[in-house]
Amino acid sequence: MTIKYCERGHSCDSTQKICLSCGWIFAFDQGHSIADYHILEKHTVLDKHFYLAQKNGHFYLLSESLEHFLPSYRKDLYTRLTSFLEEQGTPLLDYFIQTERELPILYTVYPGFLWDCIHSSLQAILLDHGLLSGQYIQQIYSFLLQSVQSLRSIGLVNPSLILPFLFAHPDDSSKLYWLEWEYCIPLDDSLFYGRYYIGYHAPLYLYSPEKLLASRSLAFCQSAFYSTLVALLIGKLPSMWYPQPISLTPYQFILTKEVIQLIETFKESSFDLNCLPEILPV
Repeated sequence: MTIKYCERGHSCDSTQKICLSCGWIFAFDQGHSIADYHILEKHTVLDKHFYLAQKNGHFYLLSESLEHFLPSYRKDLYTRLTSFLEEQGTPLLDYFIQTERELPILYTVYPGFLWDCIHSSLQAILLDHGLLSGQYIQQIYSFLLQSVQSLRSIGLVNPSLILPFLFAHPDDSSKLYWLEWEYCIPLDDSLFYGRYYIGYHAPLYLYSPEKLLASRSLAFCQSAFYSTLVALLIGKLPSMWYPQPISLTPYQFILTKEVIQLIETFKESSFDLNCLPEILPV
């Protein structure tokens, strides 16, 4: 038997698509076909695989993830997201499920032009430039705030609001895209968010009991929003703080008192977007 190893070092049979120890998905190679989509290239962001694929002469971006939800909720979620994602410039064209050893894998289909965008994440831009300009921070902040507000208006939150899944168009960095919608969840906590991103989602003991009782979904989303906003302002990735909580004290020389007070007030609130102005004082 030929052995291969997942990204976390677990041994797997060479024929396995999924590591049964941790759930890591092995990416398809170039030339593979799935549901009539012919894979041309692949790109991995954290544990998610993106594919440039061709079908009937057209190009598409495929996102590959473990399916956490029942088919009925998946259909309802993507139906509710259709208009929202159209407005975001990332229309959801289709989705389908493939089963591997009784484990469902979800494939979400987007337009092919997004393939170039996923190579230009805000995390990579931040690491390349260090501190971003105040104007660009404002553009990103406005995009995030509008996205979160629009989601809440349709009864959803997305705690996957993290820099690796936020992308800029390579030819126009003002065009921003958010591409992790598989695990969007209802505001009412009727479904559990099954992801955890170090630095973006604080350990549970750091959340107040009041926040968790009010909505675990909102608490995780607020944590991700806060961590992403701080990263943009100070040029330091949230994962670099882990396992310690984020502290703004060492950065008082680059942040105004007004900005520090604003984001700390937001952090202590129950994800009250009214704490956040339309224009950041940066």
